[in-house]
Amino acid sequence: MTRRFNTLFAALARNAVGLRLLHFLFGRKRWFVLMYAQHLRTAGDHVAAHRVLMLGQRTFTRSTTLHLHLAALYNDNADFAAAHTHFRIASITSPGYGMLRRLSFESDRGLFAEGTRSFAGLLEKSDAFFRVRLPMLLRVSVHYPEHHQALFALQQRLRAHWLGTLKGSSKEIATAIRQSLLARLPDVTIQLTQRARERRIALPANWDALVRRVERDLGWHPRLAELLWRNEAGDDFGALWQGEVVSVSQLPSDKTPVVELFLPSAFWALPWQEKTTHATVRVVFVNAMRALFSREDVAVVPRIQHNWRYCEPCIPEAYVISYHTVSSPSSRRLHIQESTLQGRCSFDGAGFAGFASIANDASLIDDFSAHVTPEVCAATCQDLYRQYVERNVSKYAQHRDTTPLPERYVFVPLQVQTDVVAQLAHMDALELLHAVVQHYRETATRVVVKRHPYCASMRVQRVLTSLAEQDDIVLSNASVHQLIQNAEAVLTVNSGTGLEALIHGRPVVVVGKCDYAYAAHEVRSADELHVLLAQGVAPDMARTQRLLHYYYAQYTLAADDQTAIAQRLTAWLGLDAGDHTAD
Repeated sequence: MTRRFNTLFAALARNAVGLRLLHFLFGRKRWFVLMYAQHLRTAGDHVAAHRVLMLGQRTFTRSTTLHLHLAALYNDNADFAAAHTHFRIASITSPGYGMLRRLSFESDRGLFAEGTRSFAGLLEKSDAFFRVRLPMLLRVSVHYPEHHQALFALQQRLRAHWLGTLKGSSKEIATAIRQSLLARLPDVTIQLTQRARERRIALPANWDALVRRVERDLGWHPRLAELLWRNEAGDDFGALWQGEVVSVSQLPSDKTPVVELFLPSAFWALPWQEKTTHATVRVVFVNAMRALFSREDVAVVPRIQHNWRYCEPCIPEAYVISYHTVSSPSSRRLHIQESTLQGRCSFDGAGFAGFASIANDASLIDDFSAHVTPEVCAATCQDLYRQYVERNVSKYAQHRDTTPLPERYVFVPLQVQTDVVAQLAHMDALELLHAVVQHYRETATRVVVKRHPYCASMRVQRVLTSLAEQDDIVLSNASVHQLIQNAEAVLTVNSGTGLEALIHGRPVVVVGKCDYAYAAHEVRSADELHVLLAQGVAPDMARTQRLLHYYYAQYTLAADDQTAIAQRLTAWLGLDAGDHTAD
């Protein structure tokens, strides 16, 4: 019913007559203000959404939801002080959910002194409050080890409650399945699901799909779900070694490598909120688990990575595998991240993108390339062109657009302003854009701009609207491959689109650290950029081919290539490549 109503609302709001009717009938209703603002945000008009919410605030001063919508708008706009103000108001009007959202913001922005107070206050809430909200607390818990014992006690009580429903009604079991799944307790979810099937209890189709996916990804090994729960305690860690579960403290004191393997939140992504990259991440981690669990000469400690950017290794001298994380370069760390090349993931000892080893050490590429002929590098580039360019494949879904592009143009792909890699920029994206516009103004070369599909910044929207109205830029939503193909140059902070431009053989200019800087022109200021563009930019095809071959053959692996992943992990651990599989 709600979905049909939302569809009808959106259809009416898209045309002037329908919008006037909605205003006439419901203009003074709080739900209308919120729905209309969300409709505008979905349509990409965040400035108008902000205006609607600010007007609504005059009437609905104490509306928690309205303040949370405003806080989200300001957060996406990188206006963190204003966002924090509205999160604080929401935490007053709603000391439960509003405080949780405030805690999430404080944790993401590094406001840990305030965050620990918010965390402590939330722990006073009832267990019933957390049955559907525990995941929000778990997500930020890595930042607050001082609250770990209290949090684990809460997890134990909730786990006992959900297991207690095994003898309950059909409704109680179905509810417990959903709640335990979101709380990342796969052992409980699997037990409840087995009972539901015995009693022929039906779940809604979307939840049934999620349960089956979790069973497929985490239920294939009989001890995995059990170990994930055991290791939530954070003291007596359990490992799978030689086919048995043993305490890490009881492992022999020889050179048996111990691997802390953190499973990311993609395993619990809701099907209706799924991103294309989630499936890639799940596949690569399942294949990593299978490779490690199959070996008798490795002890594996599976753990849940509740936060998508951070994890907290606890076992001294252990090897660590985690997702979307960063560390000092280490031979004992392996950071896995989905690549710009769809279906592939990077494996690196320092991080991902501009945090990766190759962003700071070009010798890695040179040393690897010294043993590869130029012909092999060129062949790899041709394969990449066929696989990604000719098939119009990119990290995000791409649209074909028949709108003619200028005869001469440079392409500026924008990024999400609050993305973690933005901290690696020498100039932010809008500074870069203004510098490019200034350079090409009153020339025959146009500046074509594509906004990032997940960008929700009012500042970016206002700048792009102003520049487009002055005819300084051409806005396009065409496929990045269409936009790259005939561009005289591609200029970006450190977007993955720069790597795709190298596959096209186009010259690339970056103003931030990135994992393809080896073959790009890197500048640090507007003055340097003007000098470079005045001289003219051209691709260095030899360096481009070396980079792309390294990127494809060493830095990234196909997520579904079980053999290659097993070989990489074996080499990383310094193990014998012979047969050491468990029976």
